[in-house]
Amino acid sequence: MKDILERLLDGGHLTEDEAAALLTELAEDRLPGAVAGAFLAGLRLKRETADEIRGFARAMRALARRPVLPAGTRSVDIVGTGGDGSGSLNLSTGSALLAAASGLPVVKHGNRSVSSRCGSADVLEALGLGLPLDEAGAGACLQHTGFTFLFAPHYHPAMKALVPVRKALGVRTVFNILGPLTNPAEPPFMVVGAFSLEVASLMAEALSGLPIERAFVVHGEPGWDEATPCGPFTLFDVGPGSVAREVRDPADHGIERCQPEALAGGDAAENAAALRDALTGTPGPHRDALTLGAGLALEVAGAAPTLTEGIEAAGAAIDGGAAATLLDRLADFGAAGSPRGAPLSDLLSRMAASSANRTAAARSVEPIEALRARALASPPPPALQLSGGFDLIAEIKRRAPSAGHLRATSAGDVRDLAAGYARAGAAAISVLTEPSEFGGDLDDLVLAAEAAGSVPVMRKDFLVDPYQVFEARAAGAGGVLLILRILDRATLGACIRTAAECGLFVLLEAFDEADLQRAGPAAEFCRRAGVPVLIGLNSRDLATLEVDFSRFARLADRFPPGVTRVAESGLSETGRAREVSALGYDAALVGSSLMQARDPEAAARAIVAAGRSAVVAHESVWVKICGLNSEAGVQAVGDSGADAAGFVFAESPRRVSPGQAAELAARLPPGVDRVAVFHHPSAGEIAEVLSAFPADIVQSEESDDVRRAVAAAGARLLPVLHDAPELERPANAIGIIGEGPAAILEAAGKGGQGRKPNWERAAVLARRVPLVLAGGLTPGNVAQAIVAVRPFGVDVSSGVEETRGRKDPVRIAAFVEAARAAALQPRGKTLDETHTGVDRA
Repeated sequence: MKDILERLLDGGHLTEDEAAALLTELAEDRLPGAVAGAFLAGLRLKRETADEIRGFARAMRALARRPVLPAGTRSVDIVGTGGDGSGSLNLSTGSALLAAASGLPVVKHGNRSVSSRCGSADVLEALGLGLPLDEAGAGACLQHTGFTFLFAPHYHPAMKALVPVRKALGVRTVFNILGPLTNPAEPPFMVVGAFSLEVASLMAEALSGLPIERAFVVHGEPGWDEATPCGPFTLFDVGPGSVAREVRDPADHGIERCQPEALAGGDAAENAAALRDALTGTPGPHRDALTLGAGLALEVAGAAPTLTEGIEAAGAAIDGGAAATLLDRLADFGAAGSPRGAPLSDLLSRMAASSANRTAAARSVEPIEALRARALASPPPPALQLSGGFDLIAEIKRRAPSAGHLRATSAGDVRDLAAGYARAGAAAISVLTEPSEFGGDLDDLVLAAEAAGSVPVMRKDFLVDPYQVFEARAAGAGGVLLILRILDRATLGACIRTAAECGLFVLLEAFDEADLQRAGPAAEFCRRAGVPVLIGLNSRDLATLEVDFSRFARLADRFPPGVTRVAESGLSETGRAREVSALGYDAALVGSSLMQARDPEAAARAIVAAGRSAVVAHESVWVKICGLNSEAGVQAVGDSGADAAGFVFAESPRRVSPGQAAELAARLPPGVDRVAVFHHPSAGEIAEVLSAFPADIVQSEESDDVRRAVAAAGARLLPVLHDAPELERPANAIGIIGEGPAAILEAAGKGGQGRKPNWERAAVLARRVPLVLAGGLTPGNVAQAIVAVRPFGVDVSSGVEETRGRKDPVRIAAFVEAARAAALQPRGKTLDETHTGVDRA
């Protein structure tokens, strides 16, 4: 590269192959920024040649992502360089839409604004098309409308490396004219506009050496990067190895001359409205310009013998309503989204396309009928057996896009990891088989299955075809992961049916609430097909690859009812396993942290233990008896085995003085939490009470002053939430009991009134933050409350009293017994199956 740079700086030229090699070096970020800038500046100073342009274009096409288009598509692109300073309407985009309405398949390549106030991508979005379209979505859009759009930043991700260099230079470089030549679909026909005659000639010569059947490169007068009604235009008629130049005048083809200002554009909304008007029949310069551009496209593709006939055909598409229909179909497709129902990130889009290519290659070697027979003849895999508490799906993968290289893994290492995970108590072992980003292979699945014994292994990949489910079964898998976002309904259903045929379990992976909504019907389909199903929520942001751990709490209540919920990504510490378990997740899928651990088996064992410890803590529900004001009540609390005793310092029949509370609390057995209960206290009140009564916990509505006063006294805060509005912001009221966060939920108003909060809303909150449920509880309903809400703890006062303010030892004992028994009921138990205790109220 040093010799090439010196040659450029001396005014020498590059060969086409050298230019291609240089672009690859630049795109893969192998050159320091200063050197990259010197190359681009050197090319600009000595002026780029057609060979250099062609080499750059060839390399960019090779590095681009490929849209998945229908076989045999003979498409056209209408595109300009921009840079003519016209601020015009999006004429090339409008012409492309009209060409599609006239019957040509159009695959347009473009970006956001350059010479106009809005670019092709901007105006198409304003017309209702959701962008970017991923590789499969682009093909679906073409099939649905006859038009599709390839958003350049999505299809040329390698060019991101050059953005800082181009910004630092701040001048035009070769990349300003490369865009129109680098359509990843490589359409055989093109109409390309250039901002100057010199650039038009250069682009024509470059195109003549690229794969092309025919192209028109045009430069319009005065200074347009397209043919317009404003004046004559120069046209370079390009074929393989040939360029012919001519000048044409639109007036000779029935187009009335107009002034440049008649084609002026606005913002995206204004341009979309103007295009819609022109394409639905409004006469004038806009319509004329679009029929001229579409007429050129029809001529270059051979759909019209002459430009005049092409213009007439384009006009007929407007007058006959075909153009209006295309706009409607485009908006319909945009409203429906991609065929999967959600836009894909760059990573998912790239991986889905790669997966489809791998499957196509595999099918060419082994037809699906042969693979199916081989898969079904292989030994049946072990069944997935969950503990009913908290389970681990431990993962084997060599690398990840978010973390890079994780662990050197030989065949023996894969066996050792699988065996170790099985010994550690993993319920299943996930094996990455995706090769390009994760370094996986189907052979890893075979090795893991052989070593895991009675623990099933799961194929984790970007599966897009039932063929891959048969591959998994043939390799020994007992389950497959299906990413909801990359599968349309038909393919998802086909994969589930194949899993049923193979006897595999399915993990449906979701990334957001929309995915979870799709998961409900998919899970029901699995059940009807006899497929064991789990639903996983992945906390990773697919745009940034960062983990958003709060997603687990936000969406915990959005899962379909009655499913096994799996937390995925971001569980790098055992504490995280405890947190998701406390939120009600039944399992965690953990990969990177295990692969990076010094002892993966020990790390897996610790995660299982941590998750299950939260379940045990949850099942040994924290019980508080509140409103104590007598020795008999305190004695009953100690005898019952309750966890906490509450002393009320707010206005109430149960109110005690700090001295009384201290005297009574001294009779409690060790280990029982002493709770000071307030109602909207001042910091001074808290300080005064706690100076005489050394409480472990302060129960109060939360404020900055309260927090400071509680902390100064060395106590812990149990924040009070009143039913309804606070449920929408649980994170604002989290205190600490023991090792876990908790808040206490009461009915509106003061506590101790016997009013209960809405249990359904409480259950939603309890999934987000460990919750202490208070209000309206009795020995007769506490079991129902625990099963319905699954709280961290329960709190009772009037529900265990003989008369107002006087505790009944029998009721206290019955309440604690019922709470303990109910907490041991498995998740999902119906209310009438639970122990209800004694109710003498």
